[in-house]
Amino acid sequence: MHLRRALPAYAPSARVLRDRHTTLVAASAAGVWSEVERIGGATGWHIPSVVWEVRGVVDRALGGPGHTRWRGSEPLAPGVRVDSWVVEGLAHTRTSEEVVLRSLMKLPGTALLLIGVEDGPRPDTSWLKYTVLFTPSGLLGVIYWAVSWPAHVLVFWAMHQGLARAAERCHREGGMR
Repeated sequence: MHLRRALPAYAPSARVLRDRHTTLVAASAAGVWSEVERIGGATGWHIPSVVWEVRGVVDRALGGPGHTRWRGSEPLAPGVRVDSWVVEGLAHTRTSEEVVLRSLMKLPGTALLLIGVEDGPRPDTSWLKYTVLFTPSGLLGVIYWAVSWPAHVLVFWAMHQGLARAAERCHREGGMR
């Protein structure tokens, strides 16, 4: 997975803060990717919707657009909006898939979410990888990350695990949606 071109061109000299989650999923890479392609909108993010609703209220209070549940029927592609995110890039290889999403919420910096899927070590297994990258804008951005980091770790871990479980459930039930 090599979408590094979409990464912090926003602030190439700035420090990029990371939160990573990786798990081996008992489903094929194609099956997991089909779940990735469904995120947002009516499907949601595999966590209770109240989590994003609360974050949206905070965002609106700070003058941002809030969290919107919006997902058109188009496939993931650069420029496509997925709720409060926009697709910045996609990478497809023979053994992996990756999407880079940029947050549209008001933040003291730039937040990217990379969701990647790679073939696993055995047939019908795959690696699911979530990486959150935050490029802070000044001291306020660093403080924001420090204060919100524990909640971000929990939320993105739960999203990651929820997506993995959804893919495994679909695999057990006989295939991709």
